Amino acid sequence: MTKILIAASSYEHLKFYNRIMTLKTVVIGVYIGFLVGIVISYYNKVYLGRFVRKLTQSGALSPETAQSVRQLKMRATPFLKRSLIKNRALSRVIAHTDEGVTYTERKSGSKKLRRFFGMETSPKAAYDFDKVRFYIPEEEKYAAEARYDKKSPGVLALVLLLAALTAAAVLVYIEVPELLTMLDNFLSIVIDN
Repeated sequence: MTKILIAASSYEHLKFYNRIMTLKTVVIGVYIGFLVGIVISYYNKVYLGRFVRKLTQSGALSPETAQSVRQLKMRATPFLKRSLIKNRALSRVIAHTDEGVTYTERKSGSKKLRRFFGMETSPKAAYDFDKVRFYIPEEEKYAAEARYDKKSPGVLALVLLLAALTAAAVLVYIEVPELLTMLDNFLSIVIDN
């Protein structure tokens, strides 16, 4: 426990000005970033990938063969609905028919801001998930299969990866002062010779 409480001023050749806690904060931030990235990647591969795989398995590659969420025997969960909003990764590889889609005008304040920043002021689309049908355009089939393929590890691998990441973050967090002491000692040897 005393290793964690080493003062930053105890280093002869390293000047931190009591910023050792900042370095530990960076370690925690990197850990949280990796954690969130792993969970989002797993979600994309497994949950959203199931929707893409069902579309390709059913042969929904054109507006004529498009399938609704219900026809694919899936539920339109809030996560899936949010992923199908324009300019999301999933919506770039999946198209929809206009049946079951209603377009509403955006609020005036948001329209002014969009115009100010040079963004398009297209109407907002609202989906009736019982009627709207989705398909993967032929030119997006390869991109959809590459991004949402089934080659993702299982839940056990996810849990093991998260446990290993947590152990590594704890180890680095605890050992940072010791590593800095070793670096300071190395600099003392190099500079003194």
